[in-house]
Amino acid sequence: MISGKEHRWARALTSSQCFAVNLFAPLVDDPALALAVFRRFCPHRVESGISVEVALEFAPEQTGEWLGEAGQTTQVDACFIVSRGNTQIGFVLVEVKLAETSFGTCRGAKPANKNGSGNPDPSRCKDFGQIHRSPQTDCWMVARHRRRYWDWLGDTEWFDLSHVPDAEGCPFRDGVYQLMRNAVLARALMVEADAEWSEVAVCVHAGNHIAHQLKYAVAGTADALDAARRIAPKAGFEALSPAAVVSAIKAADPTHSNWAGWMRSRYDLGPESCEIYVKS
Repeated sequence: MISGKEHRWARALTSSQCFAVNLFAPLVDDPALALAVFRRFCPHRVESGISVEVALEFAPEQTGEWLGEAGQTTQVDACFIVSRGNTQIGFVLVEVKLAETSFGTCRGAKPANKNGSGNPDPSRCKDFGQIHRSPQTDCWMVARHRRRYWDWLGDTEWFDLSHVPDAEGCPFRDGVYQLMRNAVLARALMVEADAEWSEVAVCVHAGNHIAHQLKYAVAGTADALDAARRIAPKAGFEALSPAAVVSAIKAADPTHSNWAGWMRSRYDLGPESCEIYVKS
């Protein structure tokens, strides 16, 4: 299902990639089941005549061009792709976390190593106001790697950076970086791929509280997910319970009962749940 896209530690017991594959695999080859689960999780996006497919490690071919990424582009752990006839009209990009300690870290905030690879002046990352005003010169990921994230972040119809104090460090250094990239990709799907709508969701194991921690200031926010909602208010950022995913799949197709029992036991998901979205 993810051949050629495996992470280095994909086989580790704490691998989020493996967790995501095990969690959403029943939907990949079963569009009817994918539609049934989508109806339960996203009733506000349901309309007659739609079809739904689920892709793992989702990344459109044009992602690198859209986001200015060379080599490894932004990949979303799981994606619900909604179509009307032969036209893809909507996307739900799902970020899955099992045991990782944050929602991604920008390597631009790391100092150069002894081989000279890396940001020669990571102190720039501590001045958000300057980066925001002049990313072409003060964001190493733009100046060195030609990333286009700031081009997208300037889209005030989708993003709102007014909650980030100028005097604080860039919030994308740690904790919000991956969520920002997913929000950028969601917006790119609407602008470049003509999707009618696009949303981001996070699916974090209930025992993982560390991933939500926010290290850098975003005014009025409690954690990383809350900060992402402030920064990209139209991206959704609903919190989806892994236990609810298992329950929804089993409810829609009882032949997956053994799989559901294995998932709850293997990942300590607890008893069957009726929850859908769990707001953090």
